[in-house]
Amino acid sequence: MESAAMEAKFGKFSTSHQKFPYKEKPDGKWEFEQWSPDKEPFWNTWNEKQKRNALQILKIIDLNNQGLVDSKEHDDQFHPEMVYANPSRPDMVNYKTWKQSPVNLYKVFFPYLVAIRAMMPRGDNEFWFFGSAFGKFTGGPYMGAKPNGKEFYVDWHMIVNFKDDKIIRLYSICDVLSQMMVPLEILDKAKMPIDPYK
Repeated sequence: MESAAMEAKFGKFSTSHQKFPYKEKPDGKWEFEQWSPDKEPFWNTWNEKQKRNALQILKIIDLNNQGLVDSKEHDDQFHPEMVYANPSRPDMVNYKTWKQSPVNLYKVFFPYLVAIRAMMPRGDNEFWFFGSAFGKFTGGPYMGAKPNGKEFYVDWHMIVNFKDDKIIRLYSICDVLSQMMVPLEILDKAKMPIDPYK
């Protein structure tokens, strides 16, 4: 479906990912193509509800990239009973507590940008996706360290569940230690476990 026709049917989708930086690294590039309906080979096999949910996720990413997580428009995308199901973050259990994480990420690691690399529906009310985030340590302390201008790219996986056209459950996981703590020089790479069975 052409972009204009798709936007007429489902509303405008995110373009903020176009600011996502690309960076050379010794073993190649960080470059990738941002997911969009125009590039999704299975888009025409998705039903209307799946398409609407996908574009709702893109809208949330767009609000994140504009620093508008702490806004009514962002709040309206989430169910009042929303649960954040990450066993490594028992301090963040609902929308109110989870929301503080992206709010603070945008402040501490400005410009903090998120991009989706792949997305797949599982039924009508669940999406699995793989994304990346970029940040620069500029805005305030983190894990006891002071801002040093260092950058990071972190890959993450997320499962999103919907109820009544709103997000009711989030599960996400990423390699914070090697992809975030080490590049920010909060953690010494030499202290990372190589073979834990030795």
